[in-house]
Order: sequence, then structure tokens, then C-alpha cells
Amino acid sequence: MAAPVWHATQPTSMKVCRPAVSLAVDRVLEKGRLIAAHALEAAPADIEFANGEFRIVGTDRRVSLTEVATLAADPRRLPE
Repeated sequence: MAAPVWHATQPTSMKVCRPAVSLAVDRVLEKGRLIAAHALEAAPADIEFANGEFRIVGTDRRVSLTEVATLAADPRRLPE
């Protein structure tokens, strides 16, 4: 039985898509950082993202990615 043809094209598609996906993730995290900073009343530079949460570095104050997405859906709750 011959190997499926798609195996040959998979590495090429990953080379093409990886930069676009990486850029999109960076943009989402940066916007999320701004929203989380606003919600936590902190400077964006003090916010880090890890394990699905934005948190103020050196504290236990945090907001989940889900909570940030909920805030992003309401323009009244976004930073100016």
C-alpha cells in the first residue's frame, strides 16, 4: 500500500503557515496583555502570560485568558 500523498506536502504547509500563526498569536497576546493590565489596574509591562493566565509579575493577582476574552467582547470594558 502506498503512503498517502499529503505526507509529502505537510512540511511545506507548515513552513508557509508557521510565521502567520506566530504573528497572530503574538498580536492576540499583546492585546490580551493590554486588556489584562487594564482589568488588574497595572502597567502592561508588569503583565506576563503563562499557563492560560495573565498575571502581574511578583504577585498572585491574575486573570484568565477566558476572562480577558469576555472583557474584550464588551467595548465599554476595554482600555481607551
